[in-house]
Amino acid sequence: MVLLASTVRACTPPASHTLACTRYTAYRSYDERGVGCAVLLRDSAFVRDASVDVVRLPASDEHGRKAGIVVHATQIRRQDELADTGDHAACQRDPQSPPQPLAIASLHLKACRLRGDPSVKLALLHSALTSVAPHSSVLLGGDFNTAVDELRRQNITSLLNKHGLQRVPTPSGVPTGLRGNHTWDKRQVIDHVYASRLLVCPSADVSVGPLPTTGSRGPWGPKQHHSGSDHAWLLLNMVAAVE
Repeated sequence: MVLLASTVRACTPPASHTLACTRYTAYRSYDERGVGCAVLLRDSAFVRDASVDVVRLPASDEHGRKAGIVVHATQIRRQDELADTGDHAACQRDPQSPPQPLAIASLHLKACRLRGDPSVKLALLHSALTSVAPHSSVLLGGDFNTAVDELRRQNITSLLNKHGLQRVPTPSGVPTGLRGNHTWDKRQVIDHVYASRLLVCPSADVSVGPLPTTGSRGPWGPKQHHSGSDHAWLLLNMVAAVE
C-alpha cells in the first residue's frame, strides 16, 4: 500500500509510523507555512529505490508557493517461509522477476479559480513529471484545487496525458474537499489521482471517504469523524498490467 497525503501540517513525527498495526516509512515536503505533502510506503510492501534521490519540489514562486514530493520505490514480493516453529511470513523480492520501478508523486497545487495564474499549477506538475526516472510507472495525486471541469480548461489534462497518465475517475457527484467557507457541494471534486496506463484501477475499486461533519471547528479542528482535514480520503485498488 502507498499513501499519498497533501495539505498536511508540518510536525516532527518519526520517519516510521504504525497505522492500523501496519508500519509505514514517510517522506515529506513542506512549504514555508508548514503545509505540504507526504508519501508513505508500507514497509511490508514497498522499499524506496535508493538509486534515485527523493525529490522535494520547493514551494517557489514558479510553483505558486506550493510544495510537492516524488519518491521512487519498488514492490516487495511476499513469500511464506515455513520454519520448524511454524509459519513465518517474510518480505523479500522475488529473485525470478525484477522489481517494477514506480514513481510516486504527491502534490499540492495552488487554488487559482478566483485569483492567480493557473500556469503555476502546470509548472509544479511539470517539475514532478521531469523528476521521474526513465522506464518508471507513475502514480501522481494530491490536492489539485481544481474541479473536474477545470482540468481540461487549465491544460492539466493535456499535460498529464502527454506523459502517459490518465485520471482515475472517482464516483460521480461525490465531493472530495471543502470550499473556502468550509461548505461543500457535489462539484467540489478537487482531489485527483493520475496513473500510467500499466496501472489499472477498475471504477468499482475507487471510493471516497467522508468530509468533516456539520458544526465542526473547521478543517484543522480536533473533532472526530475526519474533521481534522478539509479533504476526504480516496481509496484505490490498483494492479500493474503486464505487457
